[in-house]
Amino acid sequence: MAGEDIADIYADGVTVAISPHGVTLVLALSQPEATPTGPPTARPVARVRMSWELAEMLGEHLGPLVARARAMPRPQPTLAGPITEAPRTNDLAAEPGRESGD
Repeated sequence: MAGEDIADIYADGVTVAISPHGVTLVLALSQPEATPTGPPTARPVARVRMSWELAEMLGEHLGPLVARARAMPRPQPTLAGPITEAPRTNDLAAEPGRESGD
């Protein structure tokens, strides 16, 4: 596996299919635009097939991990300082000791 590229996928939806042979997750990405025939849809972006054992382990571990992550403090966006305008060319020429045309 070393040196192989691994897909980096973002998804905001999942469909789970269960069969006697294992579990399949279909990860999807919402399409914000409504279609002409109805509401917004989701586009599948990945299919993950796994054994029953792995699905069970994910179920046991993901819930507590997500709960712990939600309890973490989140940084609040802040401004570093007041937003000011850059001086215009005409403003520079009006400074004392400066001649226009420099």
